[in-house]
Amino acid sequence: MIRMAVANLFSRKLRTALTILGVVIGTTSIIVMLSLGYGMTSMMERQISGWGDLTILNVYSGYDERARKPKELTDQSIRDLEELPHVQAVMPNRRFSIRLKAKHFDPAYSNVLGMTLKEMEAFGLEIEEGRMLKQGDDSSVAIMGSDVVESFWPTHRPPAGAEPKKLDPLRSKIEIHTEDINWNTGESKTEYLQDIKVVGVLKPQTDREMNQAIYMDVDSFEKLKKDYESKSNPDGEKEQQNKKKTYNNLRLKVDNIDYVKEVSDAIKDMGYDSWGMQSMIDDARQEFKVVQAIFGGIGGISLIVASIGIANTMVMSIYERTREIGVMKVIGASIQDIKKLFLTEAAFIGVLGGVVGLLLSTLLSFALNSLGGQFVSNSMGMGPDGAPPQISIIPWWLYIVALTFGALIGLLSGYFPARKAMALSAIDAIKSE
Repeated sequence: MIRMAVANLFSRKLRTALTILGVVIGTTSIIVMLSLGYGMTSMMERQISGWGDLTILNVYSGYDERARKPKELTDQSIRDLEELPHVQAVMPNRRFSIRLKAKHFDPAYSNVLGMTLKEMEAFGLEIEEGRMLKQGDDSSVAIMGSDVVESFWPTHRPPAGAEPKKLDPLRSKIEIHTEDINWNTGESKTEYLQDIKVVGVLKPQTDREMNQAIYMDVDSFEKLKKDYESKSNPDGEKEQQNKKKTYNNLRLKVDNIDYVKEVSDAIKDMGYDSWGMQSMIDDARQEFKVVQAIFGGIGGISLIVASIGIANTMVMSIYERTREIGVMKVIGASIQDIKKLFLTEAAFIGVLGGVVGLLLSTLLSFALNSLGGQFVSNSMGMGPDGAPPQISIIPWWLYIVALTFGALIGLLSGYFPARKAMALSAIDAIKSE
């Protein structure tokens, strides 16, 4: 049956080739269009991933529907969130701004962050130079974010074209000064508070704010904050003592990216709001599903045109082979055999066109990534591994779907011509010229 079907198709080489070409164009169009949609989604995910850690959620105060009042973030909130499955660490927003002074450099400003050693490990802080904080460090010991050094400008500017002197944080004496500004006159008064001893500089983080901060142990942080506020704003420090301790937001670390959605839903069930980079990716995926549907529809039109071409080829084949069909019936061929013959021919066109379309799609995808990847990387940036982004991505399952779809298109397109061949009268068919 298969040998006869192939022989029949190759006896009309030009028509068969043109019909297969239609399937090739249709298959290639739909695969390349969908691959561009997947490529755009991947590039967007890659870009968003570079903005921050996808396993970190920011938790905000919410609204308690049962109590009908806002639900604030407190120390009890931290304990409750730490009990959730897959939560690795919860860190409150312990920070305040300080004024720094180093010899031969203008004053600089930075945030001080208080973290426990467990939080530092959970949130992935790694040392590039020096060492990490450890138990037993005194209250002056700190580590510095990778961008804080850039905040220090030499007091004496270098000659034009010369490189400005950079602060060496591990070997420089850095002082913390309070600053009291008279907003009526614009004058400021500074007062020495204490030194800090920088023992390490962090590797760059995806979160820019973390690169621009100085980190201290929680106990050292609380002591520094109390001293800083008592000197720079005594009245405000007293007001803070009388105020209930709440947090503007918390940073929560999930142990695996696969559970971020689950943890986020659990946080919302507790009455709090949460947001993370993964939420942006989920939103982007929903938007690009529409883009993929549009791209797939454009490619699908080509495949529909190809199916019409298959049907046309099979119908024309019936008219040309009417006498042959009659002879087959006379010598004992059943109508089911005739039906299978025509369906096999149509399926062969669909499968062969699909295979060639897959090969052509792969080549086009490779060409797009090779020629356009570098161009896109110049505008969007390179990936984390330094590789240019992929414009076209063909998932493995798309090959299987496209090949199966091509065969189905062939079968469906050949179904009605096959039924027409079955319905022909043997006597009338033999008499046909």
